Amino acid sequence: MIKLKFIISLLWMALYSSVLFAITLDIPDSYSNKISIIAVDTNNNQLMYSHESDTPRLIASNMKLFTTLIVLDKLTPNYRYTTSLYYTGNIKHNTLYGDIYLQGSGDPSLNSSDIYQLFASLKRMGIKQIDGDIILDTTVFNSTSTYSMLTIDAYDSDTVLPNGIIIDGNLTQLNLKLRNKRMLVDSNLFGYAIINKLRVNH
Repeated sequence: MIKLKFIISLLWMALYSSVLFAITLDIPDSYSNKISIIAVDTNNNQLMYSHESDTPRLIASNMKLFTTLIVLDKLTPNYRYTTSLYYTGNIKHNTLYGDIYLQGSGDPSLNSSDIYQLFASLKRMGIKQIDGDIILDTTVFNSTSTYSMLTIDAYDSDTVLPNGIIIDGNLTQLNLKLRNKRMLVDSNLFGYAIINKLRVNH
């Protein structure tokens, strides 16, 4: 995060009943050519401050405001994400001879409890065994990213399509415990082992 030091002095002008702002920005040299700033008095459109204002930039979080506005307009505030579970094949004697598909729509609030409830519905259908695969269907966002900025970075967050299935925020919980100068690690990685060589030196 870039921290800019704003020194704002207010000069009251009784004659015009207005406030004049004198703005000085302390911009680190390493960021001087990486940011653009413009300040305009909306009362008279007078330019108050400008720094690289004609240089195209990624407008970062401001873009999220426009994205949210468009989404609310197109989907309406009543829109709800859906995560579906469906299968192919046949069910015989409590066994599904086929595959299970978990189809996501990009729900950012999807968690392990939701997934458990979805798969619990299979039991209510009489399915106790699956002779097939469990497939995560994330194809809802499979399309070509159209990137319009002048600078393209293959790893830029704006060029990466969202994920159709995000469970628990795609986060892994690690619990660290200290015992006899050894750091013990517990996780929720569902059986995946962590090779732990952490030691504590006092």
